[in-house]
Amino acid sequence: MEQDVIHLKISCQTLSERALLEFLYSTGCRIGEIEMINIEDLNWENCSPL
Repeated sequence: MEQDVIHLKISCQTLSERALLEFLYSTGCRIGEIEMINIEDLNWENCSPL
């Protein structure tokens, strides 16, 4: 599993792809959940959802 994640990180072509992959992996969110997130829903001070 960890080797798969490393391979995915290497294959990212842009910083936004890498950021999305890191977010998916670190939070366990599903794509549909990420699609519904608004920038206002994030607490930047605590790095967490509101």
